[in-house]
Amino acid sequence: MLDKLRGMQVSVFDLTRNSAPSQLLAQADVIVDAVFGIGFHGQAREPLASLFREVNASRATVFSIDVPSGLACDSGEVSGESVQADYTFAISAGKLCHVLQPAAAKCGKVRLVKIGVEDAHYKNAPYCAYTFSEKEVRAAFPARPAVSNKGTFGKVLCIVGSRRYAGAAVLSATGALRSGAGLVFTAFPDAAYPAVAPNLIASPLLPMPSDSEGRFAVSAVPQLLKAMQGVQAIVLGCGLGQSAGMEELVTAVLEHANCPVVLDADGLNAVSRRIDILRKAACRLILTPHPGEMERLTGKSITDIQ
Repeated sequence: MLDKLRGMQVSVFDLTRNSAPSQLLAQADVIVDAVFGIGFHGQAREPLASLFREVNASRATVFSIDVPSGLACDSGEVSGESVQADYTFAISAGKLCHVLQPAAAKCGKVRLVKIGVEDAHYKNAPYCAYTFSEKEVRAAFPARPAVSNKGTFGKVLCIVGSRRYAGAAVLSATGALRSGAGLVFTAFPDAAYPAVAPNLIASPLLPMPSDSEGRFAVSAVPQLLKAMQGVQAIVLGCGLGQSAGMEELVTAVLEHANCPVVLDADGLNAVSRRIDILRKAACRLILTPHPGEMERLTGKSITDIQ
């Protein structure tokens, strides 16, 4: 291929012998990066480390082939100098570095390109991550039938909020509504009613007994279990606050839920002290921890988690 390029009157420069690439990079409108691929590991050495810095300093639009040079394909780690791409053309399949941070930020916009590798070749490959195309995402949210009503599109119960974190109740319920749920019930401590009610006009409100700090009282558990009946999803934890009573509440919900539960925020903090609760859960669980919550769940440091 190099011989063919020379036959096409394409200028070829040896980085170890010529400084011309520096001038060309500074003047280029487009740079195509194909130095390293999926087999790269470790850190880029000179003169390539300097080359990558010059690429990143240029004003050109940078296209990387498969993996921006200098990134480890199979992780989200960034070690040493690497190319900052505007676009990455993933060959045949997405790679972990395309979706795991901080490496994913180096990839820019990722586009999958087929070069003739059949899907059957991936049939027996071990999967540790999944990505979805825009087409697959659209298919997961089918067009709504004209003859329908709010009950057609599912019911969600949000068990959220406290007097101090009333906004968490509003944000989570609004998010459920915007995602397309037909009917979203919002259960929250009645101490937060003055803040929640004026800001949540599209959701049936279920104010529950509060404790002296404006959090859910343990006496609210029977009402919550009753409210859980007949819903297709539950959001649990946003802005609940932390207390011994919260552990009891979260445990009761997880042990009695018969639909998927999204467990977030203080719901995660509650189970972090009794991680066995997750094993006893009768429902399907989706956990959404930020690094600090993941630290409490796993006992690992935030640095290791990142």
